[in-house]
Amino acid sequence: MVEYIDTHRHRFGVGPICTVLRAALAGGFLTARAYRQVKARAASR
Repeated sequence: MVEYIDTHRHRFGVGPICTVLRAALAGGFLTARAYRQVKARAASR
């Protein structure tokens, strides 16, 4: 899902994408804050 957000964030923005996905998917989804934390985290080896 992070890759999907990366692909479309310039057109729609991270917050709106996460809001729509969270509403559409059962069990919740990544928040804009969590997305930014994932992007800031160092890649695992």
